[in-house]
Parts: sequence; C-alpha cells; structure tokens
Amino acid sequence: MAIYQTGAYRVKPEFVAKVKRAIEEFVAYLQANEPGTQMYLAWQEKDDPTRFVHLFIFADAAAHARHGQSEAVKRFEAAYSPEPAGGDVVFTDYEMVAGKRCAAGGHIGNDLQQHAKTRDDHGGHCASGKRQGTRQTVCSRC
Repeated sequence: MAIYQTGAYRVKPEFVAKVKRAIEEFVAYLQANEPGTQMYLAWQEKDDPTRFVHLFIFADAAAHARHGQSEAVKRFEAAYSPEPAGGDVVFTDYEMVAGKRCAAGGHIGNDLQQHAKTRDDHGGHCASGKRQGTRQTVCSRC
C-alpha cells in the first residue's frame, strides 16, 4: 500500500541557497536510486522563501524504510539540520482521498508506476529526462 507523506521545515535566511542546492542533489539521487519513491516534490513558499515542504509517495513500507535509511537522506539532513529556524522537520502522514489525473492518463499514487511503463503511449509527453534505468520517474506535465 502506498505511503503519502509531507515534510515541512523552515531555515534561516542565510542558508536558503545551501538548502536549495542540497535539495537538487538529493532529488537527483532519488531519481537515480529509489524506484520505490514514486513521487518526491520539494516546494519553497513564495511569500516566505525560508519555508519548504516536501511531498512524498512511497510504493510501500519497505520503500519508505529504504529511503529513510539511505546515506543520501543522512547527507540531506546534515545540510538542513544545522540551519532550522522554528523547530524540527514536521512529517505528516496522509491517506489518499482523491486526486486529479493528468490528461495523459494520470499519475496519482500507484498510477505513477503504470504511467512509467506506458509513457510512450501518451505521445511522449514525459520529456523531463529524469529516468531510473529505462523507467521515467517524473512527468513534467503532471
């Protein structure tokens, strides 16, 4: 069963650029090494750029555990941990109630894996270039 989770935190203003670089490196690692991490989005608040929220979908509990125990997570935590402003990262678990699917067939929860297998059937719209082996892990239109 898929695991839906967010992680939210705030950093000191002088560390925003460092944390953004760490996020980019971390997401590149996820795309290359964690097929069980079906979705990982990192957002920065527009009105307060010191605030970040990360959205995750893990295929199952095993994928969530592998993610949490990876060296990449430890490296990322080391990048933002010394700079929190306003407390620790707050992780929140969710259940999927409903979601909007993209025009090409959707990628909500477990549908992402199916989309990855059939991306060429959607007119090749998945052009983000982020691949895990031959599997597309990010859809730039969804």
